[in-house]
Amino acid sequence: MKGMKDIKLAYELNPPRVTPSLPAGRITVEKDLELFLTRSEQISGAVGFLHLTDSVLGEPRMSSVCAAALLKNRVNDALQIRCNIRTGDHNLNGIVQLAGGARAIGVDGIILVKGDHPRHGELIENKPTEVVRYLRKIGFGGEELKLYLTVSPGIQPELLRRKISAGADGFVTQQVSSLEGFERLSRYLLGRGVSLIPSVMVPSEKNRRSAAIIGVDWSTYAEDAEAFVRRVASVSSEVLLTSPNHFDAGLDLARILGAR
Repeated sequence: MKGMKDIKLAYELNPPRVTPSLPAGRITVEKDLELFLTRSEQISGAVGFLHLTDSVLGEPRMSSVCAAALLKNRVNDALQIRCNIRTGDHNLNGIVQLAGGARAIGVDGIILVKGDHPRHGELIENKPTEVVRYLRKIGFGGEELKLYLTVSPGIQPELLRRKISAGADGFVTQQVSSLEGFERLSRYLLGRGVSLIPSVMVPSEKNRRSAAIIGVDWSTYAEDAEAFVRRVASVSSEVLLTSPNHFDAGLDLARILGAR
């Protein structure tokens, strides 16, 4: 539509699981990897950024940084990629290693998240906010490797101020299902020159179980997801689309949004 603000889109992808399960074993891992690469190539033509998760729900998957290196090598070296890093899976030295690797291969930014309890081993008590503060202290952050934290659309002001003081370059929200609260957060952050990337889950029957697990109520936008994403985009720097169990629905919506 003429005069409509261009939407900057990102898309969330899960790297393949890496734990071989009998009897399929390695064959399953290799097939999942090929599917991941194929989907990455398809969606990269419709969005500006790929956002790689890190072992969602604690299930071991290929690390987001390793997956980013594969994508740049086998799909397109110019791909713009952000990587989640679960602070609950790594000690501080390990996180510095991952951040250094991400910067070396040209990843745009890393999102520090605590993550769910891991399937194997114990959760490490590293607070994402403190990890960002430390990474900033030793020279990470800015144009070479942006540092992001996650926020709830309805985050309390005092907690938000603490997160901002850590030196994050931007924030990625949990799933936005209503503009109430989110618009206030957007005005507050963008007015201070801090980028905000809201996440929106694609409403689809195949995504319903994932939505229920994390408490997403998409009833406010299920009838017109395109209009909702455009409204969210009008008060943010970018929109991150997620469609964890229905890639085709996510690809279709991304293409529709990019075609206007």
